[in-house]
Amino acid sequence: MLLAGLFFYINEFIRQFLTEHNQIERLTETVGTLNQVFAFLASFLILFIILISTGIRKQHGTRSTG
Repeated sequence: MLLAGLFFYINEFIRQFLTEHNQIERLTETVGTLNQVFAFLASFLILFIILISTGIRKQHGTRSTG
């Protein structure tokens, strides 16, 4: 919960930084020109790697079924 609350501050910091350096329009144009398929695959791959690294652990030994 505390980590999620930090994203608002990080987002505001990034917005303020981009505004001060007049980069919001440039960022918008860059994101708008990205290939949709490439953007989807890159996002999927990044999220999949995060999921694998946090959710799947190798089990040692055997699991009993009874």
